[in-house]
Amino acid sequence: MSPKNDTKKKPLPRNYHILRVILSDANAQTIGFERNPGLDPTILKSNLTEALIRFLQDESKRLILLTKYAKELATTDLRSRQLHETKEVVYSLRETDNTSDEALDFLQEKLTFLQTEREDHDMNILVMIETLEQIQSQETLLEDITSFVRNFTFINTNTWENDLDYFRTRFLLQREQEDDDQRLKEEFIPDGDTPQQSKEGTSHHIRQATETEYFFIAIHKKYYTKLRHLIQEYNQIKLLQHPYSSVSLEEKSEEELEELIAQQEKVSFAVGREMYTLKREQGILTLKTYELVQTIKSRLLNITGSIASRRFMKTALNDLLVIVNDSETSFENKMEKITKDVKRLLRIVRKEPSEGK
Repeated sequence: MSPKNDTKKKPLPRNYHILRVILSDANAQTIGFERNPGLDPTILKSNLTEALIRFLQDESKRLILLTKYAKELATTDLRSRQLHETKEVVYSLRETDNTSDEALDFLQEKLTFLQTEREDHDMNILVMIETLEQIQSQETLLEDITSFVRNFTFINTNTWENDLDYFRTRFLLQREQEDDDQRLKEEFIPDGDTPQQSKEGTSHHIRQATETEYFFIAIHKKYYTKLRHLIQEYNQIKLLQHPYSSVSLEEKSEEELEELIAQQEKVSFAVGREMYTLKREQGILTLKTYELVQTIKSRLLNITGSIASRRFMKTALNDLLVIVNDSETSFENKMEKITKDVKRLLRIVRKEPSEGK
């Protein structure tokens, strides 16, 4: 026989089918057969086929553990990502809650000052209106209006502006104070707590096997259906990889896998318990901070309105001085204009602060 004829593939026996199984040479030898050169399938007689079936059935117990462990890793990863997201939300709510105490006290104090000022202004204006009814001369008008304007005092609100700007930013614009917040957030959520996500966005993936990893076997048709199912499951688990695990699962015994599963379940439970605790806190803080923020917004708007209305009042007071010192306007016209402007001052004072422009 010529060398060329020697290299021809042997024909497949009748009623035999080819299957591919990821099998090491060592495992194949343990079962009782070896790999043929090239891609020629190894033909398994009934005894070797039965031995392969027993091997795969025994392995199925380990495969179930491998699957369970992979699922437990995926569960832990999902919970870890959810926990990190929950920490972000709870951190923000805690910061709002902590800041709100200071804001409420500060704003209430300032509102009280402004309310007292408004009451004083209200009284002074009412007195001035009564006084105007008694004035009979240009000299008296000049004296009383000049005294009224000079004695019309305003609280210095310029020193409040830094705090007001901070609270406006925090509660009206809903923007974080980046430097301080980032520092506090890093303390609350360390970098090591951030879960790493795979590029595919999944908890595991199936790797592609190389052609040399496959073991080609030929088995009789009566074993084909049963073996095809066993091999399909076996190959799939062999190729299963989890991007967050450095554990070489293929080399672990059943006992080692059971221990890994137990450990991973504890980790997953601990993460879940922490997330449950934070979720409860999130619910409580969400309602609390919503009510607090609404109160703070109302107070901020009232203060802003009051400060804005004071600008109009100061302009109106200056107008009174201009009118009373105008030498070309008659006494009667001055009285009419001044009375009108003083009453307008009263309307400004009594206007709701939040509406002040």
